[in-house]
Amino acid sequence: MPSPRALLIMLAIILLIVSPFVVFFLPLIYILTFFDTPEQIVAHPNTKNYIYAFSACAIIIVAIILAAIRQNKSMIALSVTLGLAGCALFFTSIFGYTYIGTDKIVVKEILKKTTLEWEDIHDIVLEYDEDGYETYTFTKNDKTAIQIPVTRQYQDGAKSEIYALATDYHIAFEERKGR
Repeated sequence: MPSPRALLIMLAIILLIVSPFVVFFLPLIYILTFFDTPEQIVAHPNTKNYIYAFSACAIIIVAIILAAIRQNKSMIALSVTLGLAGCALFFTSIFGYTYIGTDKIVVKEILKKTTLEWEDIHDIVLEYDEDGYETYTFTKNDKTAIQIPVTRQYQDGAKSEIYALATDYHIAFEERKGR
C-alpha cells in the first residue's frame, strides 16, 4: 500500500489535470441548467467566476501539497483550513452570472446582485471600439448604471432583440464608438 504522502501527491496531480476542465465547464453547466428559458436573450457566467474558480483550485492543490510535505498536526490543520477555504471559494464562484431576458436584466456577482426591470431603464448605450470590444450600459431612471460586456455567448440575434425590447419599452438606445 502506498504511503499517505504518495497518495496526497497523486491526488494533487490528478486535481491539477482535471481542474481546468471542471473550472471551464461547471459555470456553463450551471447557467444552462438554471437559466435556459424562453425569456432568455443572453445568459453567461461572469469572467470573474473563472478567476475565482482557478484560484480556489490552486488553493486546494497547495493545501494538499502542504499536507503531503509535512505531516504534523499544525500543518494538517493549516491544510484542512486552506482546503475548506478553497472549497468555499469554488462553490461560490460558480454562482455569478449575467442574464438578459425579455422580463429583466440580472447581474449577479459573488456578494452582489443587481436586477433591472425593463420599465426602470432610462437609456441603453452600446459602446464599441476598433478592436471589436463592445459594452452595453443600462442606465436606470435614478441614474445608476450597470455595464455588461458583450461576450461570445451572445447569439446572433441578441443585439437586435435588446434593441427591439428598448423600442417596445420606449427606452433611448444609442450606439457609439468608444474612446
